[in-house]
Amino acid sequence: MLTEIIDEYPEFWSAYNNLALAYFYLNKIDEAMDLLNEVLEKNPGNLHALCNQLIFYYYCHKHKEVEELTDGLSRVYPMSFEHRYKLGATFALIGQYKLSYRWLKKLYTQGFQGDNSFHYWLSYASYYTGREAFAKEMWKLALEDVPDKEGEEPWRISQKAAKVFQSKVDVTAKKKCATKNVHDQLYSLYMAKKLPEQQRLLLLEEIKSSIHMSTLLDEVYTYVWQDKQHVIFEVADVIELEMESQNESDTQDLLSFWFYVYVQVYKQSYDFQHVNVNAWAAAVTYIWAKEKRQAITQADAAKQYSISVATVRKYSKIVNTLLN
Repeated sequence: MLTEIIDEYPEFWSAYNNLALAYFYLNKIDEAMDLLNEVLEKNPGNLHALCNQLIFYYYCHKHKEVEELTDGLSRVYPMSFEHRYKLGATFALIGQYKLSYRWLKKLYTQGFQGDNSFHYWLSYASYYTGREAFAKEMWKLALEDVPDKEGEEPWRISQKAAKVFQSKVDVTAKKKCATKNVHDQLYSLYMAKKLPEQQRLLLLEEIKSSIHMSTLLDEVYTYVWQDKQHVIFEVADVIELEMESQNESDTQDLLSFWFYVYVQVYKQSYDFQHVNVNAWAAAVTYIWAKEKRQAITQADAAKQYSISVATVRKYSKIVNTLLN
């Protein structure tokens, strides 16, 4: 039907956008993307096409494209209620809840009712921006709109996600410990640090027998047991934050590389006082990317970690010296 409508009304853009969604749901990804590109070529700035494109990128794990398009759409200020709702719902769907709440709450205060999913997305956006009471209020309305959504409350989903995360941390930490490599065991302690106290202590007890307690590992283990932040984890946190839009295996590989570099720091008694966290993170990222033959310059690394090119150059030399 949509194809027939397009043939008859070649500038009826909503038919194109809905046909693109139909293709996507049928797993015809290329056809869906091609159709959106056609819309954007013939009708540049079409907001529904851009939002659908962002959703497709998100589900296809195209992290760079998601980041760039999210940044662009975050600057858009639609005038129509329909466009504001499309933007708010799209941001909620990809987990950009602050941006989503901005538009959906504004629509709510203006008396907008939307379709059956309006209160659903507003509840999610509210919950994940710390407005739990309002989220529960909106959830009641969401169930009036769509009763079969019962059981999908954001707070219940959040609890499930926490359990999945804990399980994932446990598996990764135990796997890293089993290698007997010091840098892998540091990684396992870093993973344990992410858990709530009870789960953290239980995991530490489990992996303790696998850890070869050198002076370094004993020191870091004690920090994690006491829930204190060790400087190597400060660098790791900065790296992980900057890599959050990249694929998970790259993030893990880069973190492993950082822990390996720190082992060399420790072995060679390098002065690690008054640490420039961003400088170490940038240098390690730059050298790791070069070894992976990824396109990166010292200027790229400097921009990514908000430091000067000269600082990246200086710390890159230090890392290379430690590794050689």
